[in-house]
Amino acid sequence: MKIGVLGNCQAQGVAQCIRLLAPQVEVTARSVSLADGDRAEIINDIAAEMAACDLALIQTLEEVQPRLTLLLETALTQSGSRARRWPPIIFRGFHPD
Repeated sequence: MKIGVLGNCQAQGVAQCIRLLAPQVEVTARSVSLADGDRAEIINDIAAEMAACDLALIQTLEEVQPRLTLLLETALTQSGSRARRWPPIIFRGFHPD
């Protein structure tokens, strides 16, 4: 099984948690920035990468980073029923940067 995790800087930490909880699962993570939402080639690459996963976990960032809405919606649409949304983690102690 392959799980894709798409989100902001929190995506890497969430992906690592999944790896630790399910070591037999292949996990790929993509962090996106505000600039990524403006570049069509990046949107298409990330959406295709998430669509190739058995399960795509896509962070809901519309309220926090509205320019990424197109990227997230494209990835969600291409992943179809294999996609699930996850909310941003609002906890000041969890910031991997």
